[in-house]
Amino acid sequence: MRSIRNVTTAAMAPALLVAALTSCSNDETKAAPEIPERICWGAFAGKDVTPLLSAGGDAVLRTDPVFALPKDRDKVSCSLNIDGNPKFSASADLWESEKYIDWATYEEKGTDPLDVGKKGRIWPSGSATYFECEAPKSSSGPGRYIALSLFVYDSPDQQEVRRTLPKLLKQFMTFAQKELDCQ
Repeated sequence: MRSIRNVTTAAMAPALLVAALTSCSNDETKAAPEIPERICWGAFAGKDVTPLLSAGGDAVLRTDPVFALPKDRDKVSCSLNIDGNPKFSASADLWESEKYIDWATYEEKGTDPLDVGKKGRIWPSGSATYFECEAPKSSSGPGRYIALSLFVYDSPDQQEVRRTLPKLLKQFMTFAQKELDCQ
């Protein structure tokens, strides 16, 4: 059975329980489940993400209800799970200073530079970058920086991940700049 559920973070636990109780297995060869035309606040076309996904029957999309980073909230995220396991995720984090944005954790996994935003990086299972959303008040003052990251888990085609993630990260940055009204 192929299906997609779209739930907000607050409704996540019941949706995962339903997915666990309603999933079924059969002997037919499984493909990646169908996902909506647009996912993660509309930032990505489903057809662009589908080639990165592994086979499965039940897809659950968990996303924060709106893409916004007010001062009292420093992160928004979206996750696409297949048969209860994470397969694709996107997140945006708000930082007051770029000195705290660090991809060192992933450098051990063989990252390469990526020409997207500031200090864009790509590694076998993800990509990340950041951009300045609001100009600093002074040359030495902190700015307002948005760090974006994408992760792909257990993809059947690592070459497709390497080809597709730069395009998705660029789309995500353009989407975030527009949604956050960055100058």
